Order: sequence, then C-alpha cells, then structure tokens
Amino acid sequence: MFEGMTGREALMELVKHSFLLEIEAHELLAAHFDELSCLAGQPIFYRLDYPRRFEDLSRVRQAIVKHAFKVNLHEFD
Repeated sequence: MFEGMTGREALMELVKHSFLLEIEAHELLAAHFDELSCLAGQPIFYRLDYPRRFEDLSRVRQAIVKHAFKVNLHEFD
C-alpha cells in the first residue's frame, strides 16, 4: 500500500503540485525550487496505492494513521 519515493520522484511530485502566482519572478522561482529540493531529500515521501471504493475509505484511513505512527517511531531510533 505504501511505497517510499526517491528524492527525485518526490521533487517531481512537489514541482508538479506547486502553484506560484508570480511566474516571472525568477529569484522567487529559484528559491522555491531550492526549498523543494531540500525538502525532497528528506525520507518522508511515500506513494500510496489504495482501492478507489468508498466502502474501503475507513480501512485506507486506518492504514495511513498506522503508517504515520510507525514512521514517527522510527524517527527516534
């Protein structure tokens, strides 16, 4: 259900889902890209594959909560 993403994959997804109003502000765009690059290097990005059925929504939610808790526990090891 959860698959870790590489930094490159994470960066591509972050850029794809970014919205910047001032596309002519080159310094702002460069700074934003630098911030996303730093963020994408963190091991916090996962791809989630789940059934797209309403009746499974509760199970998917529980899996997300369980995964997040497990990931947070490993941060302090």
